[in-house]
Amino acid sequence: MGWFRPDRDKLLLRIDQAFERDDPAAALKAAVKGVRAYPGDPDLRIRLGDALLDQGALREAAAAYRETVALAPEWAEALVALADVQVESNDLAAAEDTARAAVALDPDDPAAHHVLAVVFELTNRPKPAARAYAHAARLDPDGWFEPVRVSARAFDVALSHAIDELPSDLRDALADVRIEVRRFPGPGQGPDGQTNPLILGLFEGTALPERTSDDLYGTLSAVITLFQGNLERQCATEDELIDEIRVTLLHEVGHYLGLDEEAVWRRGLR
Repeated sequence: MGWFRPDRDKLLLRIDQAFERDDPAAALKAAVKGVRAYPGDPDLRIRLGDALLDQGALREAAAAYRETVALAPEWAEALVALADVQVESNDLAAAEDTARAAVALDPDDPAAHHVLAVVFELTNRPKPAARAYAHAARLDPDGWFEPVRVSARAFDVALSHAIDELPSDLRDALADVRIEVRRFPGPGQGPDGQTNPLILGLFEGTALPERTSDDLYGTLSAVITLFQGNLERQCATEDELIDEIRVTLLHEVGHYLGLDEEAVWRRGLR
């Protein structure tokens, strides 16, 4: 029996439907099948990158996006996708080169200006970052916005309110946890000790179920950090920021309680 080549358009539809129903495993399976059947197809290749990214496979996703760029060098969307994963991988120099290439290729692509703004912000260049964010918002006001900015004091006040609004049992559990605010993550702050400059919050230390009565080290080392710059980037208004602070704090409290990502979502700590 000869090899049956699946229909390309049906594969694309299957991948997109899997993404829509939040089934990354099915999306990845269909994307792998599509790339094997149509190795020179950039639409299938970029979806493979998207599916790998959804699985947290940053290196493999970056490779798939590079292959997409090689197949379609004039496609700004592929460059933007590569720049995004380079930012998440903390390869900011490469991300800047890629983002600039995307802007040069399509100056009217708001996503290209936005990822370049993120790179500027993470490399301590606030003025060009603000200009790039504003330009993305002008190009597509419905899809992009300029991040809200608040003072450190206003952020601390919002955080204090979020703590006060926690259920009493969660507030009691946080008695031995230090809560800090930083602008952006530092070296090693991210999943499994790998720097992720985009995370909104992070719990570091010994989770509550793993501590013992004489675990002094666990008490002293339990820290929840919220990253103000990244939280601001998600929000267009102060009200949105206040809500995002609350959601992120709850999420990190879930990790302190010993819950993994799936359990955090299942318990509603998000």
